[in-house]
Amino acid sequence: MAAIADQNVYFDVRNWNELPIYCSINESRPPVPVDLDVLIKMNLPSQQSASRILAEQVLSKKAEATSLAENFQSLVKKWKEETFFISSTSKLYSHEAYVGIIAMGKHGLPFVLNELKNNGGRWFYALRFMAGDEGKEVPSTKDYETAKASWLEWGYKHNYI
Repeated sequence: MAAIADQNVYFDVRNWNELPIYCSINESRPPVPVDLDVLIKMNLPSQQSASRILAEQVLSKKAEATSLAENFQSLVKKWKEETFFISSTSKLYSHEAYVGIIAMGKHGLPFVLNELKNNGGRWFYALRFMAGDEGKEVPSTKDYETAKASWLEWGYKHNYI
C-alpha cells in the first residue's frame, strides 16, 4: 500500500482523488473508509500534517468536480431548452451551451458519457472533440445504437464511466 504516515495513521493514496479515502492505524491492518470531516477535525499537532494536506486536496477535488457537474447540468438544460425545435445539426452543434460542454474537454467526458447512457441524445459530435486522439479508436457509424454502444464501451474501457 502506498501510504502517507501521520502519527501512526496510514492513508492509502493510490487513488487520492477518489472517495472514499482509506486509512488504518498501522500498515499491517487493512484500511477502512474515512469520513473527510472527521479527518480534517483530527487533533493533530501540525497544520501541515499528512492527513490535513490529504483531506484538503480531496475536498478541493470534490468541490471542483461538483462545480463542473453543476456547470455541465446547467449547460445541458440550456442546450435542450433552446434547441428543442431546431432540426439543423449545424445550429445544434454550434449552440453556445453545446460548445461550452465541448470546451470542458476530457474533464467533461464522464458527464457526457453518463448523459448519453442515461438519457441518450446527440453527443457523438461532442465526444469526438472531447476525446481527442483517444477517441479515434471508436468507429464512425450512422447507426445510433451502434454508435452509442461503441462510445459507452470506450468510456468504460478508459475509465470515464
